[in-house]
Amino acid sequence: MVTLLPLVSLFATEGYEVRSTVHHVDYENAKLYVDLEIRANDAASTFNLSDMNLRFTLGKGLANPAIAQELQISKVVNVGGTNSLYNPHTLKGTTGNIVSYNVVLAGGEGYPIQADNYISIGRIVFDIVDFNECLSLSWNRPGTFPPTFIGGKTNADQLISVDEGNFNAFDCVNARLELDEENLVFDVFPNPGDQFVNVQLNEDIETIKEGTLSVFNSVGKLVIEYNLQEAKDSNIRVNTKSWTPGLYIVKWNESTAKFVIAH
Repeated sequence: MVTLLPLVSLFATEGYEVRSTVHHVDYENAKLYVDLEIRANDAASTFNLSDMNLRFTLGKGLANPAIAQELQISKVVNVGGTNSLYNPHTLKGTTGNIVSYNVVLAGGEGYPIQADNYISIGRIVFDIVDFNECLSLSWNRPGTFPPTFIGGKTNADQLISVDEGNFNAFDCVNARLELDEENLVFDVFPNPGDQFVNVQLNEDIETIKEGTLSVFNSVGKLVIEYNLQEAKDSNIRVNTKSWTPGLYIVKWNESTAKFVIAH
């Protein structure tokens, strides 16, 4: 069973709300994918989007941001009777644990930002460098250097800044894999593992000797297999020092569990 608390980082001004939400966790490659989204704060705050610099600070468990995909606000956009052209998204200005996701309007009226639904800006991917950490992003608010900036465009082609607001609490992602205790006939620990993991079989030794313990990677390839006929106790220590970081599945008889290797 995967314990995954939704990542929702949100701050709001009188004109807009921006948020980040988890798209998915890639356990095999130790990656976290996050979508960046925007909407108007209310019906009276709609505006046409010009430029934006979405800036946030990474928690200890994340590193090496990269743009995975541009979403709705990308290249030539025709929506609501408006035409807009946006330059390729960049991470220019990103340094250390501070990320700057940048979007620049190259021409046209600007994407109309409404209050009724979030518009997906882009998807960003991070390396998960520590599965034991709470994976988190915290927005850089106005007044924090460097601050998040959202720009709008008026009918008179004037560029405006929307930069006042209130900020809401931020949740995090727990990317650790937990065993399903309702069907638990063995434990895997530590999880995540590094140099080794222990598989504790919760049966008597004679029952254990009748089975086979197998470990598969996330694409179903057999990594190692133990014939337990010569087992002397219920704990099997698996050397994982040379294993590729990622998700693994251990199978004993008809029972399975998942664990992560994170060197």
